[in-house]
Amino acid sequence: MVDLATLEFQGAIWSAVNEKDIRPLTDLLRANYPLTADDKLVWADFLEGKLRRRRGRPSWRATDEILKKGRAQAAVRRAAFYVEAIKKGVRDQKRSSAGIHQWAVKQAFKVMEEKGFPLPDPDSLDNYLRRSKRRATKAQP
Repeated sequence: MVDLATLEFQGAIWSAVNEKDIRPLTDLLRANYPLTADDKLVWADFLEGKLRRRRGRPSWRATDEILKKGRAQAAVRRAAFYVEAIKKGVRDQKRSSAGIHQWAVKQAFKVMEEKGFPLPDPDSLDNYLRRSKRRATKAQP
């Protein structure tokens, strides 16, 4: 089973990289959040500038959820991050992959609900994950 609390720091790093919002990261660091070895590696990569948004994406910020009509797309991107992180954690445990996608989506929605983030439409999330997977396979040689 994936411990969803372990995604809190990496989610804050993701927000800093993709949303240009460092507030969640600084809040965790000021609260003396205990960092695991993986968290420290991700933080070092962030500080060295190794983590970047994918090229070609329009820039957007966390405030776009409030100010623009693109709220749904911002929620989909955040949920996609959580779904992929949860699925990766389960794959690393060598668990059966039967029904893992729907379970990961439910877990991601649960995490987002606990944090007070807006939830995306499940169909939009599935479409986004399917398209991003197709792009990733086309980009490989």
